[in-house]
Amino acid sequence: MRVSIACIEKSRVLFFPVAPRTRVSVRLILERDEDIIIRHYGFQSHVLVSRKPTVVIDEREEADGRGHVRVAKDKREIDNNIRLRAFMGKDAEWQFPHPSAANAFIAELRQGFLKFKEFLVANGAPAQGDIFDV
Repeated sequence: MRVSIACIEKSRVLFFPVAPRTRVSVRLILERDEDIIIRHYGFQSHVLVSRKPTVVIDEREEADGRGHVRVAKDKREIDNNIRLRAFMGKDAEWQFPHPSAANAFIAELRQGFLKFKEFLVANGAPAQGDIFDV
């Protein structure tokens, strides 16, 4: 397994200066044995970076049989965890308003990929050296 993480800082100047944005691009390259193990055992849903869910409140109008209308509120959670499937077969990108936020995210991603590599080796994948491109 090889992971390539690129951090690109962009700034635009149109008619007025715009705060710089930092883009983090991640590419995952799997060995054949690792890909087979991941797909066979369904490890695509493995959480690499844990995030709190977002709670969304949906409002809808309900009419009772007597002509009254009331507003019903339903809560639902949106899963914000970053799972392995986000990197399977394509590059993944995130944008951050500040380079320090991007660096903190990269540190979380690196830790998540290291733990996942240990998980793969424990489940029969061949052990290799360093997994990150310099």
